Amino acid sequence: MLTDIYNIIILPIEYVMEIVFFIIYHFTDNIYASIAGLSLFVGIVTLPLFARADKISSRTKEKKEQLKDMSDHIKKCFKGDEKTMIMSAYYRINAYSPLSDIVTLLPLLLQIPFFIAAYRFLSGAEIMKDGFLGSPDGLLSAGSLRINILPILMTGINLISTAVYTKGGSRSEKISALLPAVVFLLLLYNCPSGLVLYWTLNNVFSLIKNVLIKNCKNRRKAAVIILKLAVAVYFIWYVLSGKILVNLFTERYDRFLLGLLPLLALPVPISKKEEPEPEHSLKEYIKSGLIMLIPLAILAGIYIPLKVLEASPMEFVNVFDYLSPFVYVRDNAEAYAGLFLIWLPVVIAAAGKEAGKTGAIVSGAVMSFFAAFFIFGGNRRIDAMMLFDENINYDLKYFGLNMAAVLFIGLIVGLTYRFYKKYITRIALVLAVALIFVCSYLSIGIHREIRAGLENSWGTTTDGKEFLPLSKNGKNVAVIMLDRAIGRYVPFIFEERPELKAQFDGFTWYPNTVSYGGYTIFGAPALYGGYEYTPDKINSRTDETLEDKINESMLVAGKLFADAGYTASVIDPPYTGLKETHDLSVYNDYPEISAYQLFLMFSGNNTREKKPDKEKNLFLYVSYELMPRIFGELLYNDGKFISVQDNSNYYLAYNDAMEELRRMPDFFRTEEEGNNFFILHNLLPHSPASLSRDDYTTIIEDARAQYDDAMTADGISMKLETEEQVRHFQVNVASFIWLGKWFEWLKANGLYDNTRIILVADHGWCLEQFDDMLLEDGGDREEFNPLLMVKDFGCHGFEISNEFMTNADTISISVKGIIDEAVNPFTGKTLDDGQKEEKQLITTSDHLSAGDHGEYAYDLDDGYWYAVDGDLFDEDKWEKKDNGR
Repeated sequence: MLTDIYNIIILPIEYVMEIVFFIIYHFTDNIYASIAGLSLFVGIVTLPLFARADKISSRTKEKKEQLKDMSDHIKKCFKGDEKTMIMSAYYRINAYSPLSDIVTLLPLLLQIPFFIAAYRFLSGAEIMKDGFLGSPDGLLSAGSLRINILPILMTGINLISTAVYTKGGSRSEKISALLPAVVFLLLLYNCPSGLVLYWTLNNVFSLIKNVLIKNCKNRRKAAVIILKLAVAVYFIWYVLSGKILVNLFTERYDRFLLGLLPLLALPVPISKKEEPEPEHSLKEYIKSGLIMLIPLAILAGIYIPLKVLEASPMEFVNVFDYLSPFVYVRDNAEAYAGLFLIWLPVVIAAAGKEAGKTGAIVSGAVMSFFAAFFIFGGNRRIDAMMLFDENINYDLKYFGLNMAAVLFIGLIVGLTYRFYKKYITRIALVLAVALIFVCSYLSIGIHREIRAGLENSWGTTTDGKEFLPLSKNGKNVAVIMLDRAIGRYVPFIFEERPELKAQFDGFTWYPNTVSYGGYTIFGAPALYGGYEYTPDKINSRTDETLEDKINESMLVAGKLFADAGYTASVIDPPYTGLKETHDLSVYNDYPEISAYQLFLMFSGNNTREKKPDKEKNLFLYVSYELMPRIFGELLYNDGKFISVQDNSNYYLAYNDAMEELRRMPDFFRTEEEGNNFFILHNLLPHSPASLSRDDYTTIIEDARAQYDDAMTADGISMKLETEEQVRHFQVNVASFIWLGKWFEWLKANGLYDNTRIILVADHGWCLEQFDDMLLEDGGDREEFNPLLMVKDFGCHGFEISNEFMTNADTISISVKGIIDEAVNPFTGKTLDDGQKEEKQLITTSDHLSAGDHGEYAYDLDDGYWYAVDGDLFDEDKWEKKDNGR
């Protein structure tokens, strides 16, 4: 219960504070300016709220003062029950209750949620934990005694503000007003200086506010003047600091335009009339403004999170430490309910009698931003930490189209309010009811998939130690699928880490290798099952469901080796059950194949300790979708969600995948005899991270600064101009480093020479790092160039073969010399019946998720085909075809 109250009342304030703080930091690069800006922002936003509370409190005090003489007379002349009855009657006649005294505490009570939110955020922010701001200031010392000056300064300002506020008041009022100053001194005396500085600046703003209240009849006029002065000072700094030119000429249009946004405050008129007394503003707002926010609260709080869950429910579940992912939806719904249905209405209603109109405008604006989500958002795959699966490109055209959509939808909302105002509440309520039904439907589907996933995720029980056999005297075949490992990187990895070449003794690298698409769902089936499972061949089998065909592909390798007398194991097969995660029930009818869900053994994404981080990222992701895209890049911040620090949340996928490769020696038990096969899917190359070049393990903030703009190996130049390019290269290097350590373990245990090892990827990635890989039509062959390296039994040295290969050759390579004339156990066709001699069809479709496709075939209509004839590197061998071919 207390957690729910916190989520509704405090958490929205805390998140908004964090957004404002880091946005200011990104513009100023100064933490003190960020604290000051945050304090000013909170002060301006809450000014109407505190002014209204002060007015209500003053009215109550005045009423009590008016009744004082008669109430004193009654107390003097009457006693006992008679006094009580007469006093009650007197109060009732004058519409007054002693309980109204509580209202006089309203300004103090309103400070509590903002104080708690500030305390939680500023005390927990990593950027505030180091240096002067991270500890009590201790600016004065007397022997061994350290005296903190900031809390004393804060209290002094607080006392001055209190003196101004209670001028002319009674002694008891002054004592009551001084009490909070003493309480905050005791609470904050030993707190970090950053928090005390923030609260000190709040007190400065409070002092200015109290002076205005006491000395200026037209407070709105004074507030507007102060706001304009603040904007003028900011803009002078923005120009003189050179940031306006830097953002413009580096084509950071989002930051350039966002930096000009405060100038919108300059045209606000300075009213010469005294501000009117608010009349029924809350009631009016509820009628015409709040009702519009109800469907928005459902959309932001429930619908978007459910759509995120729906894409891949099991990504949010740790089967070893289960926590329902609906908890994240509930907490997010509470936070947005507090933001849209409590704080926004209260602040707007406190602003004056035009609250209804203002509320409707605000509601319509935010709803139009959200509506743009359906046009520009929601179509990219994100993981459990709300990180996009691909890099987002922002340009002026994109911003322009997005803003045009926002303005168009906003115009529709505005016209509806202008001409059909009486229908607004009905429309909003109908939307709310419809959304509730849609969300209920989504919830039922998600619940069913999670329940099925939990039932089918376990496979053979393992604690992650010595569950895979390797033989010293038999034969071992190991296929390691490194998701998104890029083949062209190999010489650059060896150039970067020359010692790896000795560790990779016996390997042959096949640079001339292609995959069948740019995503796992297209490349993995052929890798696991051979040429019958390329996208075009799967789509040609129209009498079988897509799920059945993909499941079949994931069984081929294990079935082949099991039937040949090998111990066969499959670890983390992708898209089984046509699900984003691993549905191991596919293997239930094949007990000869051991299937494991290993990746979740190391998953830090879904531990209970990460629940607050995931909740915050979910809230910020929804905020990202609510905002025009001009703000989006700054909020998303390359996956760090507004943070300026090294955000461990961003690198959880990297940590999980790296830990799996690091612990590989723990997976195996050594046996003297027997033959063994396993195929393991690892995501380390798929999890780009900024790493230290010293060890390719330590996470740092700016990896790009460690490299020149390009690296050369074997006469080929590779661009390292962007952080994204560097991160992808780094995780590929890290993969080789950890695999090299495993190879050393194999050698030390007498297992290397009798183990065939195939390192292969399902696809590459479009990074535009190699000029000779770019096609005239704008395509990047790097996207379709997966890693393929093979070490056969007893091989030594290192070789390069330019033979044309595809990742569909993996299964044929794995059984070579072990199973003569191997055939697909499900179709009876030979694994390699000359299909590689044909032109290989590669799809460019971006339908990367299981839910993007039909029941019987891939939906590839958003892309086209490349027909490749025997040479990845010869552009003349690439022919572009439409889907009809």
